[in-house]
Amino acid sequence: MTRREWALVGMSLALAGKGALAERSTYTIGGAGRGWGEVTQYRVALDDTTLPGAIQPEELKPWENIVVGAAPLTNIFGFEWHRGKGGLGVFGRELGLNPRFWIAGGGQPPPEIIDGDERTSSGLLQLVPQEELAQYNTATSSAYEAGIRDVNYEIYTLDLGIPVPVERIRFFPPQQGVDRRGVPNKNDAPQGFEVSVALHPEEFLLLEGESLPWHSLEQVVERTLANSRSIVEVNFPLQAIRFIRLNLSLMPQFYTLAEIQAFGAGFPPITRFTSRAIDFGEPVNFGGISYAFHKFRQAPDGSQREDPQAPARLVLETKSGLDDTPLAYFVVDELGGDREVSQKEYERAPPPRIDRSDLRLPGIRSAIAEDRKTWTPWSSPYSSSGAPNRSADGRRFLQFRFALESDEVMAFGRLDSLSFEYSPLLAAEVLGEISLVRDPASRIAEVLAGREEIFACDIRASFGAPGQAGFDGVRLDVPPGSRFIGLEMGEPLAEVVPDSVAVRERELVVFFPSHPVTAASERPVRIVLGATLLNASAFFTGEVFSLESDDLPQSIEPGDANPAVAANTLQIYAAQPRLRSLAGLEVSPRVMTPNSDGRNDQAQIAFKVMEVEDSQVEIGVFDLQGRQVRRLVVARRGAGSYAEVWDGTDDRGARVVPGIYLCRVAVRTGSGVVEAVQTLAVAH
Repeated sequence: MTRREWALVGMSLALAGKGALAERSTYTIGGAGRGWGEVTQYRVALDDTTLPGAIQPEELKPWENIVVGAAPLTNIFGFEWHRGKGGLGVFGRELGLNPRFWIAGGGQPPPEIIDGDERTSSGLLQLVPQEELAQYNTATSSAYEAGIRDVNYEIYTLDLGIPVPVERIRFFPPQQGVDRRGVPNKNDAPQGFEVSVALHPEEFLLLEGESLPWHSLEQVVERTLANSRSIVEVNFPLQAIRFIRLNLSLMPQFYTLAEIQAFGAGFPPITRFTSRAIDFGEPVNFGGISYAFHKFRQAPDGSQREDPQAPARLVLETKSGLDDTPLAYFVVDELGGDREVSQKEYERAPPPRIDRSDLRLPGIRSAIAEDRKTWTPWSSPYSSSGAPNRSADGRRFLQFRFALESDEVMAFGRLDSLSFEYSPLLAAEVLGEISLVRDPASRIAEVLAGREEIFACDIRASFGAPGQAGFDGVRLDVPPGSRFIGLEMGEPLAEVVPDSVAVRERELVVFFPSHPVTAASERPVRIVLGATLLNASAFFTGEVFSLESDDLPQSIEPGDANPAVAANTLQIYAAQPRLRSLAGLEVSPRVMTPNSDGRNDQAQIAFKVMEVEDSQVEIGVFDLQGRQVRRLVVARRGAGSYAEVWDGTDDRGARVVPGIYLCRVAVRTGSGVVEAVQTLAVAH
């Protein structure tokens, strides 16, 4: 049952004879809703024109040069090339988004090589072995004009920004005219070269420098010292790659380059979309997120068919904010540090010199980063349609981003529509804090793991805009096995009998429609509960809801909900620096008599799994010689309290003979196996 479904428990009875208000709304993109272009901040390799209302990866055609786009020095997806290896941030560019092009260890190559104009070129370059450089006077203008370069520096690397399906790489000199020697330009293709490609970004492809010797990438697709072709075309099996490296430093040679090109087919295996900040007009509560996502395969003849088994997926995340600028902008201050400014001030500031991005002059642009002051971090990815929005409520703005990913270049996912449910706030603000009943003055609730403690969760609401409905129920995320003890309300706090309480393994829901919290009655709420910490820490997150209206639940934010306690947080901690993943093994009764008389016919094996999100639990009963007589459990378990039953039979279903047996519980994780054993007697 989801967090929203808890608010429906008993709602039919609570609303009998009452008119529920229909306050929920839906903001939809795609389908019959808003167009994807209306909410786009940026997108990479996505197409919303093939099927109206839907968005999917852009299909690459075999004749399209991936390196060149419609605008000068952009790639096929419209993103500006960054010349150089580092320094993207100061130009407002992003690693893994903008394509990069650098020479050797990180220098700037001539832009003519990727400008899409076959008439422009790098100029005539002469590669000279290191040991022969001494005979050249490189300081003279004639040597400069000759283009003499150190052989170690003629290595060109292209980072396409995202993985792209590629099967063909071409490079060539101008096909018209003559060079400075009077030789036809078309004869200036390099004689010796190596082309290598890579999909994964190894460390030396991301960091500013690269140690000698220069590396070939993970797959060398062609290497030769005897090239005679003017237009060099390197073909290899269609595959997703991100990096291309052309090494021309294999031998002394003259060469000229007009273009480096790349061609492919199919669909990029990772495409990205980031929305602008969506304005809901006022702070709201967020509900479920729904989407229609379908998987497809493309056949060799170009036809497409829906295939639910295609290896495609949607990776969707959200965040919420108080203003319409999810990014923070910085310029260099007088001391060479960073000073935050508005977006307009940043755009008015001059950019750094393209050839000296490390030169931090006062007043120039510095960086663009995520705004962590007025915006929440990005949520974890949503795994299914209909899941509740994980971004904080009470915010006016919402931003989302998604990636459409695939493990095959001829498979893709299509997002037909995306909807966000929202409604007015129940209160202007709802604060909560968790504290130890025995130690309310402690700023940090620190307890012994595996032992029950009594906690108080204080909740205080404030009201602002008229029409805020208030609430009459609270749902809390609690450790497994928690129990409800009592409800207190008012100032001073006094015990109140709740209308009902629902307890599940990891949730506690308290209903009090007979004592609602409203603008006219801003009474504090305290929920007292017993809980056992099974991890290094736990968050008592939750929400308030109203049975009287159809408004969405509202998140409880950590803060000073009760001046009499000092926690101001919803988190508790374990006192031990390290927890065992298995604790509290108890077998009862210790003597069992499986004779069907209704007394001690079965033994209960209780234990706690701690500090792990996932583990393999194995429970078995063994004789004193170590032979297993009964395998009870082999299953995946997360942190929690568990109990299993043994009826005194072996794996064949026969009753075991009287004697002493060993009950073994083992918890297997990536860190190893933790086990505990207790004895158990069987008598007839």
